[in-house]
Amino acid sequence: MNSLADAQRRCLMRALRALAKVFLKGDGRFREFIEMARWAFIDVAKEELAGDGEKVNVSRISVRTGIDRESTKRVLRSEEDGVMSTKPSLASLVIGRWEQHKSFTTKSGKPRVLSYLGADSEFHDLVRYFDSSINPGTVLFELVRVGAVEKTSRGVKLVGPVHHYLSNAEGILDLLGRNVESLVLAGDENATGGSKTRHHHMRTEFDNIFVDRIDRVRPWLVEEGRKFHKRLRSFLAKHDADVNPARKSEAGYNVSVGSFSFIQDLESRSASLDTTLKDAEND
Repeated sequence: MNSLADAQRRCLMRALRALAKVFLKGDGRFREFIEMARWAFIDVAKEELAGDGEKVNVSRISVRTGIDRESTKRVLRSEEDGVMSTKPSLASLVIGRWEQHKSFTTKSGKPRVLSYLGADSEFHDLVRYFDSSINPGTVLFELVRVGAVEKTSRGVKLVGPVHHYLSNAEGILDLLGRNVESLVLAGDENATGGSKTRHHHMRTEFDNIFVDRIDRVRPWLVEEGRKFHKRLRSFLAKHDADVNPARKSEAGYNVSVGSFSFIQDLESRSASLDTTLKDAEND
């Protein structure tokens, strides 16, 4: 087995251990995990076959994945979608345009308070730019619920980016899934040379931080991350067709930048290290 294959398997094992921890915190069982993995393999095989211009059928999917034909047929017949969409949510799109487009910002570039009552209101226009089939009131209700928007006597006010207000487990885990997917694809493409210019992929880690300084470190990381993403949104908005509809040029590329911080206490870190060392001894 070559060194790249070894590295891929070590990477996968680390990811699977983390996913297993998340899965077992809910009511997930191994059998369900296997079913989800089977669905994922078959879905990716379909996508790759179609991308290669080949005919997509049960036999070819079965050969490419190693999954038996009967299981492949069962998954293909299933009406379940199986995964969350990787596209940005409507709420995120609405807030992004609200933050960046000159129609919804002040002269200094800050999001304006928007009218929201009636079909001709500014907020209704904002939502219908992306989706004319959904009730703008439904979108507003959700943004108010998560704390991203406030109603005032003058209209609706943007408090902050929607992802800062993911207080429910479903929203947090949805964001986690999207970040994991992007991170894996970016890391794999960097490792295999799939792009002329590598994707940004960095990690900063200190493993002996003073215990009495953690209460200073944690909020500093959150605040600096918030500032970074604000600058990032301002930069990317200048190159986005939705924000600049007057520029008639081909578009369609997706650019995603995720960030996170993780602080692990001594006891948890020691347990994780013990498991990693045992895995290495067994290789």
